[in-house]
Amino acid sequence: MEHSKLSLSSWFYTMHLMTSVKQVLSAKEVQHQLGASQYPPIWLMMMKFRNIMGKRDAIYELSGEVELDEAFFPIRVPEEAQGETIRRGAGSQRQAKVLVIVESKSADEVLLSYLKSQDKGDKAGKFASMMKGKSIKKVVHYIKMFVLDNLNANTIDKIVREYVAKDAVVITDNSSSHVNLSEYFSKHESFTEKGNVDEVVKSVLPWVHIVIGRCRDGIAAIHGNVDAQFLQLYLNEYCWKFNRRFFGILQIPNTTYLTG
Repeated sequence: MEHSKLSLSSWFYTMHLMTSVKQVLSAKEVQHQLGASQYPPIWLMMMKFRNIMGKRDAIYELSGEVELDEAFFPIRVPEEAQGETIRRGAGSQRQAKVLVIVESKSADEVLLSYLKSQDKGDKAGKFASMMKGKSIKKVVHYIKMFVLDNLNANTIDKIVREYVAKDAVVITDNSSSHVNLSEYFSKHESFTEKGNVDEVVKSVLPWVHIVIGRCRDGIAAIHGNVDAQFLQLYLNEYCWKFNRRFFGILQIPNTTYLTG
């Protein structure tokens, strides 16, 4: 807040808006809410908040069962690429590479753990017997998203090792970017999507694809094509909100999950 042209009440009201409203807000909307005459100070203030959101979420580590995949987000063509022929595919100047990591597990496993924690062994036994050989939808806990310079395995390894617990079970597709994960984590499950995309997406990696779709659509709807240098800040806000908006929906000793 130092040397800011905005009043202290504007900072706290904006903080309230960004943390209490489920939807992502544009700087134009916040400018309207504050009745401010200038746009740039509002935009800068919100970017500072998004930066802090990212730093806050960086202290948490994902554990248990973790889904992991890469995605491409639309961005504004950088000035240095203006006039160049627009490339297609992963190297396009209109796309940014993003690593998406989602902590999830099967809903039946969560319910079984809950029954055992409530000292209801008989019900837990009956449930386990009933669900033998079956599985119901997955549930999601926390998420993390990172803008990447490239899709090299070493780049992915560095980020994942920093933010995912070593004893986690990491689930991915069979991309060459994931070849080293089994060397570090307790278990790495890799699934081939070719010819089996729907099954892998729906049963094995459901939440990572849901998160990618929702976040990409949300940013496009509110902010349009953003500059590549600011994309990480917008991802910070989305992750921060996602990781907190469902607190208290389903409490299982020290754990909060969203079913879906």
